[in-house]
Amino acid sequence: MFHLNSRATRARLRWSNAWDTGPISLARLEYVALVGEQRPAGAVGLTAADLGQTAELLHDILQHIEHYRRAAAQFATRCAQHHNADQVIAQLTATAHHDVHAAHGNPT
Repeated sequence: MFHLNSRATRARLRWSNAWDTGPISLARLEYVALVGEQRPAGAVGLTAADLGQTAELLHDILQHIEHYRRAAAQFATRCAQHHNADQVIAQLTATAHHDVHAAHGNPT
């Protein structure tokens, strides 16, 4: 997420592969424009690219603390549901089962 100058009339976005010059695939792109009152800069939290951003990001978090608390709690719930021990074991077991059958030339 990023902020545009309030006088901006257009923006150009460019994506590139971070690891090599190979093609990338983009699916389900979303564009959300927030105008008017100051909105939180992030959904769940913020990440600084360098230490110089710390004060600005901390100010945003403190200004919108209830938003970040709610979003973090919702995210933690979804994350815990997806990454619980039963789910991880089921995924590992399914992968191992598939690998064993593939090694013997048997379809799953």
